[in-house]
Order: sequence, then C-alpha cells, then structure tokens
Amino acid sequence: MSAALLSFFIVLLAGLIFSELFNRFHLPWVLALILAGVVIGPYAADIITIDPTLEFIGQIGLVFLMFMGGLEARLSSFRGLRREIVITTAFNSLIPFALGMLVAFTFSYSLNAAILLGVIFISSSVSVVLPALERSGYIRNSVGRLVLDVAIIEDILSLILLSIIIQTTNSLSPLPLYVLYPLLLLIFIGLRWIAKHVSKLMLFLFADDTSRGGSHELQVVFVVLIGTVIIFQILGLHPIIGSFLAGLILSDSIKENGLKNKLRAMGYGLFIPIFFVLVGMRTNIFAFSDARYALVLTISVVSALIIAKFTGGWLGAKLSGLSNYNASFVGVATIPQLTTTLAVAFSGLEFGILDEKLVAALVVLSALTTFLGPFLVNQFTKNKAEA
Repeated sequence: MSAALLSFFIVLLAGLIFSELFNRFHLPWVLALILAGVVIGPYAADIITIDPTLEFIGQIGLVFLMFMGGLEARLSSFRGLRREIVITTAFNSLIPFALGMLVAFTFSYSLNAAILLGVIFISSSVSVVLPALERSGYIRNSVGRLVLDVAIIEDILSLILLSIIIQTTNSLSPLPLYVLYPLLLLIFIGLRWIAKHVSKLMLFLFADDTSRGGSHELQVVFVVLIGTVIIFQILGLHPIIGSFLAGLILSDSIKENGLKNKLRAMGYGLFIPIFFVLVGMRTNIFAFSDARYALVLTISVVSALIIAKFTGGWLGAKLSGLSNYNASFVGVATIPQLTTTLAVAFSGLEFGILDEKLVAALVVLSALTTFLGPFLVNQFTKNKAEA
C-alpha cells in the first residue's frame, strides 16, 4: 500500500511541478504532463513504474477525458446538418484520411495500421478547439459554430471507425456488425431519453437538499458514466468509445454550469492529469534504433497532419461559400489533435495494430498541435482586431 501511495504521490507531484514550469512560459498544460511522465518513467529516470493502482486511475482518467469530450458535444446544436457542415466535414476528413494512409504506406506499415492512422488523422480535439474558440470570441459567430460542429462530427466519426476496425481485427462482441450497430443506436437513443427524464427527476428530488453540497448530482453522473461504459463494453465496445457515448448521452441533460464546473474540476484536477503523465511514461523515447528514422517519421506524421487538416478545412469552407480569411481560420482551428488521437493511438498499440515508433510520433503530434492550433487561432483573432 505504501509503495502504491508513493507512486501516486510522485505522479501528482511531477505533473504539478511541470505544469507550473510550463505555465510560466505559456506552454501547453498537456505537453507539460506528458514530458513529466517521460522524465519519471522507465525510459528516462526510471523513478517509478506503472503499478496496478496507477493503471486503474489512468484508465479512469482516460474514461473521464473521453466523457468530457462527449459532454461538450451537444447533438441538439446541429440537428439538421447544414450544407456547409457536411461539405467541410467531408473534405476535412477525406483528405487527412488519405494522407494518413499515404504516410503509413510510405513507412511500410500494414493495411490495418494505415487505415487506423487515417482514422486518427480524421479526428479533431473538441477539448482543445472549444476553449480556443471561446477565448477568441469566435464561438459566438457562425464560423466558430461551424468549426465546433465539424470537430464534434469528426471525433464521433473517428471513434465509430475505430470501433469497426477493432471489431474486424479483434472482435470484442459475439454479435455480427449488422446486428451490433443498429442495437447500439437503439440503446444510445433510449439512454438519452432516460437521461433527460432522470435529470429532471433528480433536480426535483434534490432541489432543496444542501446537506451534501450537491454531491448527489455528481454521484448520479458517475453512476450513469460507469453504467453506460459497462453496458457498451458488454456489447463489445472499447471503454473509450463507451465513455464518449456516455458524454453524448448526458450532453443535453446537464445544463447547469455549476455541475459542469464540478466535473471539470474533478476530471482535470485529478484523473485526467494522471492519464497524461502515464502517456508520457508509456512513450518509449528509445523505440527508434535509428535516430534519423525517428526524426523523419515524426516530421512526416506531424507535417502531413497539419497540411491535410489545413487544406481540408480551407477547401471545404471555401466550397461552402466562406471568404479566404474565414476558410483559413477553419483550417487552422481543426489542426489540434489530443483526446481522440491519444485514445485511438494507445488502443491501436494495445491491439497490436500500431507499434511503439508510430505511437511515439503521435504523442509528439498531439503535443505540438495542441500548442500550434490555439496559437494560430489567437493570431487570427489579433489580425482581425488590428485590421
């Protein structure tokens, strides 16, 4: 017990120290946590190893991260897909998918690995895009809403494709695909209906109960989250997909900002940072026997993603009738890769589809684009203000 507690303390302390250091230089929080994990992990200082306790807390962090991503995605906000959403999503998905596959084939990866890398290139991180849009003020106009809706659809699409890849390569469900996915859709719709009515009931029952400081609401959310993940896992879905769907199920039911703030504080204050530190600890910086190969692979992955996302976003937005300036904004705003990218990458490693070399390159991709995307969004905002 003492050894597990010490490991837990070291992970928390390393994450806190690196976060504070990076914050002073206005560098991304996620990059700080991943680097903290690399430093204390088995491939660098080797201070601690990932024991079952840390593994479990890290899994909760991943579940919470995907849940928060789903929670930020209100499906009701884009009922009736508009023409510009469909066109922009199509180009900002197909071009990255094709370029991701091309990179994988260039480095002699298998067909499954190439498809999975293409799927990773499709995703856009809602958890990074949304705060950047809010800070820039674009969230209040049609261009910002377009970016957010496209990012939400791309994350959902990439997770659906991940599920199909897992089912075809390492089937987790006894049901055939043509039965599994209609059943999942029915369950998802049913759970959303139940969540909507249960949330109203909970607000009525606990409206005047302040004895526990509103903790009962958090308990209800946790029960729904874990219960939904278990239900979908029994049917054969990976926990990261189940937790994202749990967020989508509750996204239109949790409207109170106080409850959302409590969830963010709990998730981003404890569980999610531990997940990112463990990502760093799992990143084998010595996975490459050839440093030149490592550099070429990483540069290829990062540059291909940035080019593909900017080109796909710009082209789709231009064909939708947006100006060059706004189309370019859409292109840069969809560059960040974080939540879904890391979740899919480590799932691919878990199932033997991706190797440590490509996963390490994807960790670098997430770290760089998490910094680059918001930076470019801020630059666009400043240029518009000065114009």
